[in-house]
Amino acid sequence: MTRKQYIDILMSDLVGGDMFDEMHSSIRLVGGLLEIAREKTIVAYITQKKTIPAQLFQTTYPIFRKDAQYDECFTVFNLPSPIIQLDASKDSIGYIGGMNGTTPYIRSHDQSDYANSMQHPIMASIANREPVCVYVPEFSLIQINKTPGNLPKRIMVSAVFVDPTKVPEYNEEIDDYPITQDIFSMAKDYMLQVDIKQLLATTTDPKNKR
Repeated sequence: MTRKQYIDILMSDLVGGDMFDEMHSSIRLVGGLLEIAREKTIVAYITQKKTIPAQLFQTTYPIFRKDAQYDECFTVFNLPSPIIQLDASKDSIGYIGGMNGTTPYIRSHDQSDYANSMQHPIMASIANREPVCVYVPEFSLIQINKTPGNLPKRIMVSAVFVDPTKVPEYNEEIDDYPITQDIFSMAKDYMLQVDIKQLLATTTDPKNKR
C-alpha cells in the first residue's frame, strides 16, 4: 500500500470518519506521526526478531561529490535521509558497494574502527585494492576510503531510512510504503498512546494537503 493509503487508515481509525472531511491539515500531522512511530517500532521489531524484513529496505544511488575528495584517498556520498540506528553498534544498512549490487565494500563501523583496522598489515593490504566504507550517522554520509586513489564515482546503498519519502527513487504516489503489516500495527498502537484528537484540534488549516 502507498503512504497515502496507510494515512487514510490511520485517519479513520485514530480520528474517526465523522471528522475526516473537515480536518485536511490533520493529514500532514498524522503522516508525520507515522514516520516517528515507524522508526520506533522498526527498532523494537528488529531488536526482538533479530531480522530485518526485506520490505523495509530502499535502494538509492547517492550523488558523487568531487569536491569532497581528499588527495584521492577518500570521498563522501551524502545520503537523502539518516539510516535507522538499531543500537550503538548496529544500523540497518544492508549493502554499500558497486553498482551491480553484488560487490559490497569492506565495512568499518566508525572512523576509530577504521583507524584501528588500518594498523593491521592485512587490512592495510586489502584497503590498497578494495574500498573501505564508513557510515557517519551524525552527517548522514558515507565515506569511502581507498589507498591509493581510484575512488568510486558511483555507489549503490540499500538500507532502512528514517524518512523513506526523501529517497529520490521512491515515488510516493505509486510505490509501496516501506513498512510491514506487523510493524504498521505496532506503529498504530504506539500512536494510540498519543492524544491525537487534542493535537489535531490545534491544526485545522484546510490548505495543507497530503
